[in-house]
Amino acid sequence: MTPVDMISHLPEALLLRILSELTITKDVVATMVLSKQWECLWKSVPKLVYDDSYKNIDTGRFSSFVDRSLILHEAPVETLHFILTQKSAAVDIGPYFQEVYIQQALECLFP
Repeated sequence: MTPVDMISHLPEALLLRILSELTITKDVVATMVLSKQWECLWKSVPKLVYDDSYKNIDTGRFSSFVDRSLILHEAPVETLHFILTQKSAAVDIGPYFQEVYIQQALECLFP
């Protein structure tokens, strides 16, 4: 019996809702490998959550991921949440990065 791909036939609004329920933006972005349809779908998710302790990622890679995903994001952002641990405090994300993240988020909200 041939497997049937039921998920790809769901309406885009429902797929976005499902992706919005994932708690970490890195997991949302990872869905882009599932199919051509999902390749760009993550760019429309309205809820972005960045956690610097996710899978013990180093601060430089975390910062690069945040930068890149905010630049590539195409839809309005309803929720932008950062979870920054002592690890980020140790290298000081600093006001420059905070300003850049806020500016990129605002550009997503008001393109």
